[in-house]
Amino acid sequence: MHRIAITGCGNRAKSALDRQLAQLLDAPLTHLDAIYHDKHWTGRDANALLDALRMDVTAFAEHREPGDGL
Repeated sequence: MHRIAITGCGNRAKSALDRQLAQLLDAPLTHLDAIYHDKHWTGRDANALLDALRMDVTAFAEHREPGDGL
């Protein structure tokens, strides 16, 4: 699987760009903030982050929305 990473400062329309790009390429979209932070916006430790990333990849394979159930 190929990946595209979009980075930059806040308020620079990254989210608008990534949504348009994902739609244009018919590709899954994952915001790392949604994977790194839990529901209370607390950062995960390294092992929990890796587990969350694996779950998100599984969601892509199963055609679910990335981040569901995290």
